[in-house]
Amino acid sequence: MVNKSILSLFIAASLYSNSAYSQQEDEGKQENREYEEVIVTAQKREQALVDVPISMSAFNEEQLEKTRAKTIEDVQALVPNFSFEKVNGFSNINIRGVGGGGRNIGFDSRSGLYIDGVYIGQASALSQPLFGIKQVEVLRGPQGHLFGRNTVSGAVSLTSATPSDEFQGLFRTVIGNYGTYEAYMTVEGSMNDAVAGRLSAAYETRDGFGVNLFDNSEIDALERKTIRGQLSFDLSEKLTLDVFADYSTTDTTKPVGEAQTGGAATGSTQFPTPPRKVNTNVSPLDNKDNGGVSFNFNYELDNDYSVTLISAYRNSKQHKLNDTDYSPLDLVNAEFFDKGNQISHELRLASPGDQRIRYMVGLYYLREDATNFRPAHVGTGFSPVPFDIAIDANLITNAYAAFTSIDADITDNLILNFGLRYTDESKNVRYSLTNGPAFGLGAADNFRDKISSSKATPTLGLTYAINEDMNMYVKYATGFKSGGFNVGFISQNSIDNGIDFKEETVDSYEFGLKGSSSDGKVSFDLAVFTATYKDFQILQFVEIGNNLTDIQLRNAARVKTNGLEGSITYNANDNLRLGLSFGLLNAEFDSFPDAAGVGVDFTGNKLPNAPKASGAATANYTFALAHGNLDWYSEYSYRQHSFSEANNNPVASFLPTRTLFNTRLTYNPNSDKWSASLWAKNLFDKEYLDLRGRDFLGNDFLSRGDPRTYGVDVTWRF
Repeated sequence: MVNKSILSLFIAASLYSNSAYSQQEDEGKQENREYEEVIVTAQKREQALVDVPISMSAFNEEQLEKTRAKTIEDVQALVPNFSFEKVNGFSNINIRGVGGGGRNIGFDSRSGLYIDGVYIGQASALSQPLFGIKQVEVLRGPQGHLFGRNTVSGAVSLTSATPSDEFQGLFRTVIGNYGTYEAYMTVEGSMNDAVAGRLSAAYETRDGFGVNLFDNSEIDALERKTIRGQLSFDLSEKLTLDVFADYSTTDTTKPVGEAQTGGAATGSTQFPTPPRKVNTNVSPLDNKDNGGVSFNFNYELDNDYSVTLISAYRNSKQHKLNDTDYSPLDLVNAEFFDKGNQISHELRLASPGDQRIRYMVGLYYLREDATNFRPAHVGTGFSPVPFDIAIDANLITNAYAAFTSIDADITDNLILNFGLRYTDESKNVRYSLTNGPAFGLGAADNFRDKISSSKATPTLGLTYAINEDMNMYVKYATGFKSGGFNVGFISQNSIDNGIDFKEETVDSYEFGLKGSSSDGKVSFDLAVFTATYKDFQILQFVEIGNNLTDIQLRNAARVKTNGLEGSITYNANDNLRLGLSFGLLNAEFDSFPDAAGVGVDFTGNKLPNAPKASGAATANYTFALAHGNLDWYSEYSYRQHSFSEANNNPVASFLPTRTLFNTRLTYNPNSDKWSASLWAKNLFDKEYLDLRGRDFLGNDFLSRGDPRTYGVDVTWRF
């Protein structure tokens, strides 16, 4: 439960401050302030963060650079009740303790990722590079009336940097320990009065953090290439077109984990290996290729209404290889070939921002075609003649939606917030499982099935301007995650009884308070929330007779989450800026009977990767010098212990508390033509775990977070 004394003190302190911003101001109008306001686009239009009735965090380009955030994973320490997990090597976004999906193309993520308004569905595409991104916004809670599919726990929105009218650019090079070398380049400017463009490219490489004792090769090495571009066209006085394109390829050699015990097939004498070392006859790899292009048309009507059309195509590929037995024996290794492509269209009409009733209505369509081919190679350690057990699956999704968001001024201080989304989805699956009976699994030859679902998900709230500087809101929101298919390595019982599961829903309640002091020196936000998830989709052990159990994806649980989150920023003076973010969370299974077999009840267990407390403190101080300045930035983050699996095993799934300290010192000469930085991440070289679990062969394994890294970077501007 939320600590009432903390909440009372926070509200009391907040109510003491004065104000200077009215929620009833025309859209885009800014008050003169000593310190710049944070402007976000969470509600499909530019607004001051204080005016948005959503619990959210936002980071601009400068903040991303200072924290050395290269992917979404690198901002998780600064966002309360948010994490970016790699569950068994597959990316997964957790918001308010709720995540899931990713490893199975038939099991969608619960949190949506968006680039310039375009939904990204495949797990392999979630680790988006952030170079060339202007702003990252993390929205907590259901957001279906604003964003596309499956946002039952929240959404992450990335906005590309817009081209400048003036020709300019930068080149940055980075050198660090572990053989780190990075190069970044941006060029932008106007081609004529009607066309402007921006092109960003990046190359990153790093040696491995560990060694494979089998052949003395490196593990956990990284190479990434990114290119991102934008063209902006003024087609007429009222019609503009923005074309966005991006492509990235990421190659890593990070294994799923280091085995701590051997299962029945491998014996226990080989484990554990020393930290950051494995001994496997198969070298791990994880290669991802992601890209897309989108066309954003915006037309301003004569009555100040605007029409927006976003059409996009995206593609993702992943090739992953892992030694499943974690040993030098030729037993089993698993390979994953996943591909996904999608087209989407979104059409919106938005009313002027100065009306007493402001609204946005829209239509949405998405078609996604996802395939996976996943062979498990069974070696001579199990069979004199090696063979493959293989999954070959294809899933086609068609999603249609109509949505609206309405803000109506009841009085000068009170606004009614209403949102509604109606979604209609259909999914068609083709599934094959070959040689499964050789391992006690099932067999299927082009098994086909289809499901469809539709749901209306409303949102209702009130926003009240306490004074010109402070707003409070209360909101009820619903969310909907469509059903899917279990297309993993499953038993014949699962195939015979159907591999589908139905949709899950969430009811969420939230109270928020946002404000700032009249001079802008202090800004804050606080949200208290509770949510209930029904028909929660999760793996469950199912009794199938003859003293045998089966693992199936089912609507097996009911989940409750509640807590609070907030942040405070204090601009002490022109040189010193302090920040604090914090989250308290209680996320547990309200009901999960027979979770690991008949009579094994996980009711009351904590959700995976849902720490009770998390937070971060930041400090940014600028020292004036004769010929420039020194900018010092530091951050300290805290994440309380949690469990990586629903069983809450105190050994096999326990993730200890972790604290990390990052820092950066930058010299900026007065000429502003170049700058140089010294940086360090995990400065005190804290050892921490980001994953722990047990695989189907009985191996207990763990994955370690990054050790201390440090280096220097130099930026030239022209």
